[in-house]
Amino acid sequence: MTVSVRAYAKLNLYLDITGRLENGYHSLNTVTQSVDVYDDIIVCIKPSDAFGCHIRCDNADIPCDSRNTAYKAAELFCKTAGVKADIEISIYKRVPLMGGMGGSSVDAAGVLYAMNLLFSHFRSDVRLYELAAQIGADVPICLAGGTLASEKESRNLHRINCSSDCFFVCVYPDFTLNTREAFRLYDVSPTKSDNGFERYISQLKAKGILGSGGLIKNSFTELHKDERIYRIKSELKACGARASELTGSGSVVYGIFRDGNNALNAKQRLCERFPRVFVCKSVDCGVKSL
Repeated sequence: MTVSVRAYAKLNLYLDITGRLENGYHSLNTVTQSVDVYDDIIVCIKPSDAFGCHIRCDNADIPCDSRNTAYKAAELFCKTAGVKADIEISIYKRVPLMGGMGGSSVDAAGVLYAMNLLFSHFRSDVRLYELAAQIGADVPICLAGGTLASEKESRNLHRINCSSDCFFVCVYPDFTLNTREAFRLYDVSPTKSDNGFERYISQLKAKGILGSGGLIKNSFTELHKDERIYRIKSELKACGARASELTGSGSVVYGIFRDGNNALNAKQRLCERFPRVFVCKSVDCGVKSL
């Protein structure tokens, strides 16, 4: 049996590090938006007496062994559901790697979704989200999709109804950022957390993504203190973005634009300076069947 799915990337509209949880992980308040940048994933299962997983990917930088989140998702699903199968996974990669858009999390989310379609095991989305959280913090977000708020942990997801009628111009620069070092810097000197999370959600519901753009935030921008990020944010605004910010822990920086023509013009200008620039729009799901 074979299932094909499309797994969508996310942008962080708001990200505030608020402390540490009892399990040692950092506490994050986030608002995310799924966008139409995606990986296509094909999952094929064959009867077997033991678990087996074989991965193919069209990006040579992706490990195709047990390090891959898709492998971890397949293994966790089979173990939890009590099923055995030989699984073949093909990944057609488009979501940027190490960009803060869920580059590896989308594949885990896609495989969990596909496996549940194939085995029809978990009738509750909540149970599937619990599995997703065991793989990585962004996996439940990429699985649920749409416009989401999560408080402290990504397993605490709340869907937000708001206008998402805008365009995003994303700059994927030729450098990466050190997430571990950023968290270490936070532990040494925590960034200040305020009531901006609730205020942003209130404005988002009332005015949509475009109208609430002035309140977007990412603690990692302050922690990285990287002039290259500030420069990209400034260039996006100079091209007409209503607001600009880093997504996740980076290194993709996005700008919010009112209409498609302005976004395409900005892309053309920015392509002269950066290796990869793309335009995307909001989508209201995380994973869908093809």
